[in-house]
Amino acid sequence: MMNEARTATTPGVGPDFLRLMYSQLASRLGWTMLAFVLPLQVLDQSGSVALAGLVGTATLAAGLVTALPSGVLVDSLPRVRLLRLSYFGMAGAAVATLLLVNRWQLVLPGIACALLGSIANNMSGPVTVAVIRETVPREELGKAFSIEQGRSRLVSLLGAPIGGALYGWWPALPFLTCVALQLIGLALAWRMRVRPNSGGRTALRPGHWADGVKFLLQQRRLLFIGVLGALANFSLYGVLYALTFGYRQQGTSAAAISLIEVAAGVTGMLAAFGSVRLLERLPVGRIAFLSASLIAGGLCLAAFVPWLGAAVIGFALCGAGLTPWNAALFGFLAASTPQELQGRVQTAIGMLAGLLTPLTPLLASALLTASGIGLAAGTFAILALAAAASQLLPLVRRIGFLRDYQS
Repeated sequence: MMNEARTATTPGVGPDFLRLMYSQLASRLGWTMLAFVLPLQVLDQSGSVALAGLVGTATLAAGLVTALPSGVLVDSLPRVRLLRLSYFGMAGAAVATLLLVNRWQLVLPGIACALLGSIANNMSGPVTVAVIRETVPREELGKAFSIEQGRSRLVSLLGAPIGGALYGWWPALPFLTCVALQLIGLALAWRMRVRPNSGGRTALRPGHWADGVKFLLQQRRLLFIGVLGALANFSLYGVLYALTFGYRQQGTSAAAISLIEVAAGVTGMLAAFGSVRLLERLPVGRIAFLSASLIAGGLCLAAFVPWLGAAVIGFALCGAGLTPWNAALFGFLAASTPQELQGRVQTAIGMLAGLLTPLTPLLASALLTASGIGLAAGTFAILALAAAASQLLPLVRRIGFLRDYQS
């Protein structure tokens, strides 16, 4: 009987946690595939490179603009029900997008439907964090967030290659597969028996969306973590874009360049298993510094050694460091946030962390044109070193074990 009771509360084997992870794996994989092939479909139908590029920008903008209102919904409605609605919304958006973008006259309405699906996809992220925080015992949070990071890395690794392969076989197939995966996620979420914490939901009211931002501004440590996330994303994607553009200009094949991201995805997924042990044995502050140092070292290797193999090895190190870094710091963020503010704080921190990302392709291409691949990538790598060094400050260094924090 005691073993059965433990099984019901352990995130690694607990039925509701497993259903949440498998449903997110199916849903996010489906939408990642669709997001990868949608610009290709728009380009094929319209013949416009500008319109195809607009798809990615508009999708990112939709996520940023709707982030804070989405957080309000996460904190105001039953979270599992909202998760089910997000899956249903993505399935409907995939069907509508497929029907519309196949006719060039209806490409723009098709893109609009895809944006609605992107909003639903962006909402499922903070919902997932809130449900984990609501259902997983404090002593198991490190394990839960490590598993969630592994799930995220697996989706990043598989989404684009599978989507591209299916699109090459039949252009409609990624869209139909996305619908099927959303329905699988919906079926799994429907079987979840999470009883929402009634104290963790608040009624909608004017100005409600700003509460997450206000909370962050009052918590210097959490705000600093958000700034670190923005700097880390900016550095990582800056080096990646500079290397991608630079090696492509030198005539390197696209397949060879893609190995950079593949290496990061593989090591990031494998690092999820080690993150569980790290969070049990080391305080969050120490994990953050060691992981950030590994990321910065990998980026410097990729940026300053003029060889594609060095870039692949460097990004493999980045992937290995990024998973425990995210699991530790963003796990601490979730553990330190009151239940009634989970959605709004998660969306606010996500918006802050992703705020600089849209600038990276433009800045990387400008630096590449002005100074060449080494200096362009090196500029971003130096920023990564600064981010690693900043984690020696007391705000991060003094964070203890994740299991000791619970609002």
